[in-house]
Amino acid sequence: MLKTVNRLAVCLGILAGAAAGILAGEEIRKREGRITGDYKKRFLMLNEWIAVKQRGGSVLEYLALNGYRRIALIGSGELAERFYEELLDGGYTVLWEKDSKRGTVNPDDVDAAVLADAEPDERLPVPAITLESAILGAWE
Repeated sequence: MLKTVNRLAVCLGILAGAAAGILAGEEIRKREGRITGDYKKRFLMLNEWIAVKQRGGSVLEYLALNGYRRIALIGSGELAERFYEELLDGGYTVLWEKDSKRGTVNPDDVDAAVLADAEPDERLPVPAITLESAILGAWE
């Protein structure tokens, strides 16, 4: 009798967990449906970024494995700022950042007057790699 009760409890627990997962998934889909335009794109990208981190993935690890320490960024907005901060916290050097709204911005070591007149490929420090964050709404 006790084994039957235990089996029944396990089955009910599994069903309850599955139901909770389905309901949570539905809530996420509803939330995504209420978010529109650039905000939806940013939400989905941030959600994916967090999911990759939760799985143990890291852009910083990729950069380290490939020996990239001097980096340039192309992109703008809040997500690019978070990425920039993550790079700095990881000990990387961000040589310059190209932002479609602000022009080319350098954190510290390049003369801003030179950057204001420079094309991305002339008179700028040469990075080991140029990374592009999402440029949302650039063509809208």
